[in-house]
Amino acid sequence: MELNYEEILEKVKSIVIKAGEKIKEAFESREIINKSIEIKDSNTTDLVTEVDKKVEEIIFNSLKKLYPEFKLIGEETVSSSESKKVNLTDTPTWVIDPVDGTTNFVHGFPFVCISIGLVVKKEPKLGIIYNPILNEMYWGIKNKGSFMNGKKLPLIKNNQIISLEKSLFVIEYGIFFDQEKLNTIIENISNMLSIPAHGIRSLG
Repeated sequence: MELNYEEILEKVKSIVIKAGEKIKEAFESREIINKSIEIKDSNTTDLVTEVDKKVEEIIFNSLKKLYPEFKLIGEETVSSSESKKVNLTDTPTWVIDPVDGTTNFVHGFPFVCISIGLVVKKEPKLGIIYNPILNEMYWGIKNKGSFMNGKKLPLIKNNQIISLEKSLFVIEYGIFFDQEKLNTIIENISNMLSIPAHGIRSLG
């Protein structure tokens, strides 16, 4: 069966907007978040909240109604399973992170989003990233470009970034901090600073 990705995209946009309301509501109520924080696998930097689970449930139920033949992989579902592994097949499969940026969410830092991708025959076909706090929605379909709130990306043209010296670097530290990884991170930052670039940011 040939899938109509444009039609699928529009339906999923509606789902993430609805699910995003739950995130925004909780984000604006610090008490709800603070009461529901859990730690994954004894790693104090890898957090999950009841909101993650509720948003994943909303998205799962909505997608199952629309596309019952598709499979679903959710971050919270996988992390709570015994094996913590998934078996990706040729069947159309949704891959979902209900609250992408949980640590930001917990601390009231507004870089939080719902991330959903559709994989068909093990190949990514479309994706949506929605930040309900900043009201920014990014989406793309394979070979048809990517957009932010309807504006085609990139907003910055390639010829505007002439060199690394005139660039802004974005880095992510991760959630596992053994000494070897820390040394690598510090070395990478040192290399960036020595260029020097316009700046370095880590937003999570």
